[in-house]
Amino acid sequence: MLEALLTQKIFHFFLVFARVGSALMMLPGISGRHIPANIRLLVAMGVALVATPALSPQLPSMPATVAGQAILLMGEIAIGLFFGILAEIVLASLHIAGTLISLQGGFANALIFDPITEQQGSVVTGLLDTIAVTLILVTDAHHLFIRALIDSYSLFAPGQIPEVGDFNQAVVRQVSASFLLGIKLASPFIVFSLVVQSAMGILSKLAPQMQVFFVLLPLQILITIALFAITLPSLMLWFLRHYESVFQAFLVPG
Repeated sequence: MLEALLTQKIFHFFLVFARVGSALMMLPGISGRHIPANIRLLVAMGVALVATPALSPQLPSMPATVAGQAILLMGEIAIGLFFGILAEIVLASLHIAGTLISLQGGFANALIFDPITEQQGSVVTGLLDTIAVTLILVTDAHHLFIRALIDSYSLFAPGQIPEVGDFNQAVVRQVSASFLLGIKLASPFIVFSLVVQSAMGILSKLAPQMQVFFVLLPLQILITIALFAITLPSLMLWFLRHYESVFQAFLVPG
């Protein structure tokens, strides 16, 4: 009896670890290669260890066959990856905004390696990504992600085949929302660029002998930096509200 109970509890732990671990492995700020794999593994195991006793009543019994156990674990991994992909898509809005800001402000050629997205990007994109992940961790907004992941057991019960169509629609909607948010975050800089480019065109017609780009391009960069410094707090607050709204949809009321 005791052996069967221990086997069941161990299976429940690995079932929770499959969902939580796969989600945390893709969570921005933790999924990066600069975080050692053993640290990521310990974090995932710690969260799973704490959550397993509360989730055990909702978890199914261990299937008798190895194939049944594998199918159950693969379903949990798929759900965890879904939440991790959502977090990546939310952060992609800052990548879009940073790219547009760099393009409009004259920083498009200043590329660096972004440790958050682990790819080459503009300086502004890297700065926005780093600030966003720092704010998520400092304000404990990552707790919202973990809570949504735990509450997801009420929405996606283990052992039930998830609706792939619903997952696809959720990802498509989130991609659209993140792209729109990125454009909104960069909208002050887009408007400013339109004004500057129009002024350059008019000035080049009025004074053809003047080196318009040589004179106005440094001014454009300077004003872009000043505008970025002024709007940065609002941009980050806007992003954090969007981050919260995405994962609050998975919370169980109460």
